[in-house]
Amino acid sequence: REVVYWHHRTKTSLFHRGFDHTLAFIHADGSYPSDESLLSNEVVSVSLTCTNRELPSQIRSGDITGTTG
Repeated sequence: REVVYWHHRTKTSLFHRGFDHTLAFIHADGSYPSDESLLSNEVVSVSLTCTNRELPSQIRSGDITGTTG
């Protein structure tokens, strides 16, 4: 089985204030797998905390009155 690592990159967003994040699957030398079938049967589980950039700062006390989820 070929070893593949993941790499996280953060870049300043060109379209919004803040950052954009990307995940890439790469070899130890930084090259990308040339055979996509190596990753086609893999499962990636990611846990994220997203803040919608500046949107939470616009919420005032009392704006949220119901349950979510």
